[in-house]
Amino acid sequence: MAFPFVLLTMAALPFAGVAVWVSAFISIYQGVYLPVLVMFSVFIFLQFLLSLLAVEIDEEERRLVLYSPFFVFGYKHLIDFFLIKALFDVLFKREHSWTKVRRIGETTSDHV
Repeated sequence: MAFPFVLLTMAALPFAGVAVWVSAFISIYQGVYLPVLVMFSVFIFLQFLLSLLAVEIDEEERRLVLYSPFFVFGYKHLIDFFLIKALFDVLFKREHSWTKVRRIGETTSDHV
């Protein structure tokens, strides 16, 4: 049962996010500002509440909640871009592999 959910979230939701932004820009261009503003305000408020809940559960500083609007504007779209790029890389069988960290210099270990 988990596979369809993962497939949906990894393959369909990033494209839905793009469609939402395109629709929002078209609506703003046509002069329909209020519904777009209300929807974005609702999502920012919900993200604010969700972040506040997470901060309270982890007993972190409440000022971290001020960064919650960046999830609605920015972070989610960056992640969607990476998911769409990865999806096309896999579908078109482009060269993909795991990255490796190259260490420069010498390290010592004192715990024996």
